[in-house]
Amino acid sequence: MELPRVTFAMMAYNDEKFVGETVDSVLAQDYPALDIVISDDCSEDSTWSIIQARVAAYTGPHRVEIVRQPRNLYMGHYKALWPLVRNDFCVFTSGDDVSPPHRTRTLVEHHLSTGALVVSSNARLIDEVGRELGTHHPLDIPVDLSLEAFSRTGYNPACFGAGISWHRSIFDYFGPLHPTVRNADELIPFRGMVLGTIAYLADPLVDWRQHAGTMTLSKKLERATSDVERVLIEERRLNNKVANRYAMLVDLKTHVDRAGRSDRLNSVRLNLLNQLMQHVEQWLLLRAEMAHSGIGIR
Repeated sequence: MELPRVTFAMMAYNDEKFVGETVDSVLAQDYPALDIVISDDCSEDSTWSIIQARVAAYTGPHRVEIVRQPRNLYMGHYKALWPLVRNDFCVFTSGDDVSPPHRTRTLVEHHLSTGALVVSSNARLIDEVGRELGTHHPLDIPVDLSLEAFSRTGYNPACFGAGISWHRSIFDYFGPLHPTVRNADELIPFRGMVLGTIAYLADPLVDWRQHAGTMTLSKKLERATSDVERVLIEERRLNNKVANRYAMLVDLKTHVDRAGRSDRLNSVRLNLLNQLMQHVEQWLLLRAEMAHSGIGIR
């Protein structure tokens, strides 16, 4: 069987300490039918020049394209990168993580054997110098990939950008990510859950770098050293949750319009609406606290 061509998409921003190792790991992928796209989101450090140097020295078999965005796009970086993803399958990485050579091959094999449109893997956590810190999801805890479980709890280990790959049909079906989206690593797996075609590999297939620049908002909240810092981080965290849940409801409506209503989808919709309302209420109460304390705009 002829292997499908795959795009390995790498997005970088201000990753000069790690990007050389990341690029080398991408170029070393052992999957034969691979196109590599590396995009720098207008970094302010030497990230772009390191990318250029590593790619210029590459003499391997993969097709490689590099691009530097003219200005920092943040979440718009996904949209700018998408036209460069010309194959059906896409594997993703950030500019500070490290992929073992077999990562692409293992993910694609799992796509083909399961028919899943979205596949995510576990990750090994590493610190700034590569010391192992554990795994993203405990190896001995089973996972529930169902849409129903996610709509109740808001958690799914496959909602994990560092370990993700997908088939482009999820974008053909749902369209571009909604402009409100703050975390594409939640929305892409959510689309897979809605369509019932998502899979998870418990074996770590990426080294996920843990450092100040990639710390989750929950971790930053734990380490906040002042009330002002705590409030600002919490406001951003709630803003992200509201934006993501709204975008999920938009995607769910797209699916209902195409596939028709069902008790299952109606239950999921109600769960997401409840989550959205809870987050909005928390956000509004926090905004009132901020106004009372003189933080931000009154």
